[in-house]
Amino acid sequence: MMSMSPDGQFVVSGSQERTIKIFDLQKKQLVHLFKFAHEDAITSITVSPNGRFIVSGSQDRSIKIFDVENKEEVYHFKEAHEGFY
Repeated sequence: MMSMSPDGQFVVSGSQERTIKIFDLQKKQLVHLFKFAHEDAITSITVSPNGRFIVSGSQDRSIKIFDVENKEEVYHFKEAHEGFY
């Protein structure tokens, strides 16, 4: 899964290996890695309209919100869904 920030400054990716990566498009490099962001594969990821947050969904049935600037998880919706997707 992949999503670009509204301003085109960065792209985020979420993977089956449970990581979220932030890439700076101008510098063409990885700027942050959320290792084991979820307990299972990440199935969806997006960047908020203001570019401040990353929102991810996972097969672990949870949704998480991450602060891009501070590089930290800010909220975890546990058991947000009953199924995998």
